[in-house]
Amino acid sequence: MSVFNEARKETWSEIQGLSDDVINTKPGKDEWSIQEVLDHLKKLT
Repeated sequence: MSVFNEARKETWSEIQGLSDDVINTKPGKDEWSIQEVLDHLKKLT
């Protein structure tokens, strides 16, 4: 399995079950939410 596929599986495992509120909450004013990070990574592939 490629490194990228393994990373996807691990990432999915970590975020599965998180609520929409948690995924979309920014930890700070100038920080990204989990969803924003995932969207950014998706655009890179």
